[in-house]
Amino acid sequence: MYAIVWIDHERDPSAHVAAHRAYLAELARRGKLVASGPFTPRTGGALVLRVRDEQEARALLADEPYAVANVARHELRMWAPTSGELAARPLEGKIALVTGAASGIGEATAIALARAGASLALVARRADRLAAIAERIGEASGTAAALPGDVTLEPERIVERTVERFGALDLVVNSAGVMLLAPVREATAAEWRRMIDVNLVALMAVTRAALPHLGRGGHIVNIASLAGRVANPNASGYAATKFGVVGFSEAVRREVFSAGIRVTVIEPGIVATELGDHIENAAMKDNLRARTAQLEPLRAEDIAEAVRYAVTQPPHVNVNEIVVRPTGQER
Repeated sequence: MYAIVWIDHERDPSAHVAAHRAYLAELARRGKLVASGPFTPRTGGALVLRVRDEQEARALLADEPYAVANVARHELRMWAPTSGELAARPLEGKIALVTGAASGIGEATAIALARAGASLALVARRADRLAAIAERIGEASGTAAALPGDVTLEPERIVERTVERFGALDLVVNSAGVMLLAPVREATAAEWRRMIDVNLVALMAVTRAALPHLGRGGHIVNIASLAGRVANPNASGYAATKFGVVGFSEAVRREVFSAGIRVTVIEPGIVATELGDHIENAAMKDNLRARTAQLEPLRAEDIAEAVRYAVTQPPHVNVNEIVVRPTGQER
């Protein structure tokens, strides 16, 4: 939704122009400012703001320097476009946090949500990759902040930095993950712990930290896997974490549905991403490459589109679970 604000100067605003420009810069930094400019030939100007509702718009305007100094009259109108370019941005005014955003499904999801109008907090360990993705989003007229961090070490701080940067949080996509395939007899406890820490515990911790900031209409999306529905040989540890994600997601949904918060779990089949590069068992890595070569795998963008579909449904619709397979994948 957009707020259109007409500002009519009633007294000389010269002493407050610098403060007004700083105010606009802060709105732009938070992804709230769509446009601003003067009237011609009348004095005053107009602002177009991305907001969730009229209450947020009025809260933002309460700090506008001309209003604080009582040198201008402000007229507010709320606008929800139904056609044209802006109408194609259903997440306008929403703040989204995406973990694992440096590559693969996380990167593709961040870009898809930005195109839908959301302002993005990009989280992963690779700061250079995040900076490049944030720049790409900015060049496409989106808003994104690179917030490097390790979800296994600082989940609470990651959420805090998002709220500090944007002032709110509406949507969380837990996409960070690792897959270390091996037969049980060859797997190591260190590999299991790493998958449990990244795939499950970090996801749970980010969700817990985010919940106090998610009001009615908030949404949590957890990226699981078909391995969370069907346990296959040589993927016991990975399957254990993804079954855990599915179970955790349903339990959380039942805890928060009455507060108007939605929870969705996405379960992809084989996707062409970097995930297989993490596998340390040479035989398992070769096996995955061979399986992938036998079919046309999903692309990260396919999963991003599933996320976008789920989070752009009307508030009364909660898409609880989406299973996405390549057409050529049997199980």
